[in-house]
Amino acid sequence: MNKNTIITYSFLVFIYESQKKDFNDLSDVFIPLIKRVLSKMYSEGHVKGESISEIKEKFDSLYGLNIPYPIIRKILEKIENSEKR
Repeated sequence: MNKNTIITYSFLVFIYESQKKDFNDLSDVFIPLIKRVLSKMYSEGHVKGESISEIKEKFDSLYGLNIPYPIIRKILEKIENSEKR
């Protein structure tokens, strides 16, 4: 397990434990991380993704976590719905 992975897990546990009441489910913890990935991709010139695999690859490289595709899809839907409000 690399240093980024350990730091990321620790960070996620801290966020989840300190703000449990604000989360509907555990995937909500990953929303800020996915938003950061999207921001980084945009700053690198990716204004439209070809597939979720691009987001997954960037997420994996930044945080050292292997997040499943269905979870990424669910988080992207949550982000989209929150932006519509």
